Amino acid sequence: MAEDAPAIHEGGNLLKSTTLEVGGAVSEAEQEAETIVERKFTTPIVLHSQLENHTAYAYMDDNDHIVIVSSTQIPHICRRIVGQALDMPWSRVRVIKPYIGGGFGNKQDVILEPMVAFLTTKLDGVPVRVQMDREECLIATRTRHSWHMSVRAGLTNDGVLKFLDLDVLSNTGAYASHGHSIPMASGGKSCYLYPRSAIRFSATSYYANVPAAGAMRAYGSPQVFFGIEGAMEDAARMLGIDSVDIRLKNSARPGDVKPKTGEAEHAIAIIECLEKGREAFGWDARKKKYAGQTGNIRRGIGVSSFSYGSGTYPACTEIASCRLVLNQDGTVHMQVGATEIGQGADTALAQMAAETLGIDYDAVHVVSEQDTDVTPFDTGAYASRQTYVAAPAIHEAALALKKKILTHCGLMTGDGPRSLDLVDGKIVRPDSGQVVMGLDQLALDTIYDKDRGGQLSAEASTKTRTNAPSYGCTFVDVEVDIEMCTVTIKDIINVHDAGRIINPL
Repeated sequence: MAEDAPAIHEGGNLLKSTTLEVGGAVSEAEQEAETIVERKFTTPIVLHSQLENHTAYAYMDDNDHIVIVSSTQIPHICRRIVGQALDMPWSRVRVIKPYIGGGFGNKQDVILEPMVAFLTTKLDGVPVRVQMDREECLIATRTRHSWHMSVRAGLTNDGVLKFLDLDVLSNTGAYASHGHSIPMASGGKSCYLYPRSAIRFSATSYYANVPAAGAMRAYGSPQVFFGIEGAMEDAARMLGIDSVDIRLKNSARPGDVKPKTGEAEHAIAIIECLEKGREAFGWDARKKKYAGQTGNIRRGIGVSSFSYGSGTYPACTEIASCRLVLNQDGTVHMQVGATEIGQGADTALAQMAAETLGIDYDAVHVVSEQDTDVTPFDTGAYASRQTYVAAPAIHEAALALKKKILTHCGLMTGDGPRSLDLVDGKIVRPDSGQVVMGLDQLALDTIYDKDRGGQLSAEASTKTRTNAPSYGCTFVDVEVDIEMCTVTIKDIINVHDAGRIINPL
């Protein structure tokens, strides 16, 4: 950062600086504040440490297309980047994602794939495989950005938050990767929790001679809310206000306007999260119990709120696709571009399809091997997007397939499609509850009847143009050894504003 520091790249070590100011001018809000808290916070470099290291291999097929099998989170994006890197049509690149052992954002970067693709073209299509070991992953993949934060919070003496002012230095490592997009995204998220205050978020990203930082779970939210909530906690102590109460006083409520977009947000339940968490945790009783402790080992409690979005819109397009095919035995074959990387996406997506169709979850088979030559388009696993963004495509495709199923049943029985329904894998007449036939019987007819039908399928591709933030809070009981400088978690409760629960199990 110093002017005489060795330059890591031509042009210097500063990547980018931006400032976001919403909810009014901080300078004006500062005049209304009676108490100002000023704190500095530092967050470390963190490695994802997913179970499976980065692996990719490539070869040329009989059509002179490059086939890449990779532990990637983003097969369709990977295809584009490899095509751009090798200056060849994207359609000549095929990326296959098998089952993989986690990613947490580390496999959202395209690292090995262009290299193995290039090498196989230079070796007459001979398969080329590169697999990193753990040390190589530590050095040559991605990490979480480390931050140095200065946070100022201004409040009235009764605890009303008037402004938040954050100044961030973000270490992007030796290369840009996701670079300044992390603090830029964090600036937007800083407005979620306390939208009725003026907020200024200034950030500078700089290069340093350490492993490159990229996407990691929650994309900057842990850093920004660590700073905000740390300042709120200090403010509560300075003002003599309970930590839960100060958050209840200032947290977002239904009808609050998003400072960044000017849109009213109605699905907000952080107040309920705090209230339910306070009761379930026994906050008031523990606070009373732990008051006035002495000695080197003491117990304490804490609370922190958080928020996160559901995808990348409006910064980026949010597209998802789904293809459903009725098998001969009445089960459903499901192809999605959304990628299962261990987070349970396939389970949730199959449950949505089954519920919409009216069949058992076990009757839906998700093809979890994404293949860009076969699988419909989706940008992949990141930004907590897949359940939220894939849902409309799955719902639309399932409704279309269900309509075709009931229409075909009408051809067989003479019933109008509107007088039929599909319930628990059986076609019924809703008015009487009479079972007309099983889906397996209908599926056989679509294939083997000589005069009607054909294999039934449906496909949908949708774009999501909303980004509903979710909220939550964490209550924790810790034991602190003052002499040894150790903290042991004794109890922890997370309370989430989860919206509609997709997986009820």
